[in-house]
Amino acid sequence: MIKVLTSISKQDKAQVFLSSHTPAIIKRLDPESIFHFRINEDYATEINKIYLPQGDEDAYKYVKEAVKNYPEIYFARLVVIGEGDSEHLIFNRLMEVYDKDFDDNIISFAPLGHRFVNHIWKLLSSLHIPYITLLDLDVGREGGGWGRVKYALQQLLNIGIDKNVLLQVSGGTILSDESLEEMHTWIFKDNKLDNLMAWVNLRLKEYNVFYSAPLDLDFLMLEHYQEIYKKAIPKNGGPRIPEKDKEPDKFAAKVTNAVAATLKSEDAKGETYTEEQKELMIWYNYQFLGRGKPVTHMNALSLMDDEKIKEKTPPVLMEIFDKIDKILFKK
Repeated sequence: MIKVLTSISKQDKAQVFLSSHTPAIIKRLDPESIFHFRINEDYATEINKIYLPQGDEDAYKYVKEAVKNYPEIYFARLVVIGEGDSEHLIFNRLMEVYDKDFDDNIISFAPLGHRFVNHIWKLLSSLHIPYITLLDLDVGREGGGWGRVKYALQQLLNIGIDKNVLLQVSGGTILSDESLEEMHTWIFKDNKLDNLMAWVNLRLKEYNVFYSAPLDLDFLMLEHYQEIYKKAIPKNGGPRIPEKDKEPDKFAAKVTNAVAATLKSEDAKGETYTEEQKELMIWYNYQFLGRGKPVTHMNALSLMDDEKIKEKTPPVLMEIFDKIDKILFKK
């Protein structure tokens, strides 16, 4: 049908207007040709063009392909932006567990995190569609930790957030441009994440930017549901782990290698992680670096009923659900 209408529209004496609530149709159209109609809270109709970044070819192509691949965001009352397939799968399952009214016309998930995220924010803001963003904090990985916070702050500034509010620190002073530019080089005092998490919890969450901490959502789920994820392995599978008491040197070497693999650097020591977390990286390496992440999560989630999932749901995901209620239902 779209091909026929497109063909008609190219004729000299023809013009085509098509109204649709169907993502399957919208994804077959160029975003440049779409006008977005939305009824606001005052029951008035707003009409907007689809925002596409200008002057940056890579960003333009990325956003154009993103909105074509995830046309559900046009119809959503709220969009949750995540990193990728793991977030999508886990989010959908937890929405069922907590009996949220999940539907693409109400809440839509779009795995569009990090790259050009400010343009996705601008797109949704221009259409007056609320959004929540869940990103990985990646502490210990290149560009992670303070680098992730710096990136989010810069992206918020790019969409017009007031610098005097966003970058206000204790005492009422404003973080300078130079300090923000150097934020990725900041160190952790006594290997503690307190200052970093203060920016995450006390500032970025105010703008609906949440983080899977300290690493990513895969590690977060593994931490909270260790027994289940360790159980959800193929028969006779699992990492080969030397006994800690009988072979301490081999066990220590196994942990060291797992930390390096998890943090993606041979020099990584994982100083900000506890000993328990570093030991858990052996399983992270096996479950998520050696096998498909979505499959691992599906296997683990399939072993849990709703009540089991509720017992240890990561707090950051509960915060996101609370925020969803506040946005959609004014709770």
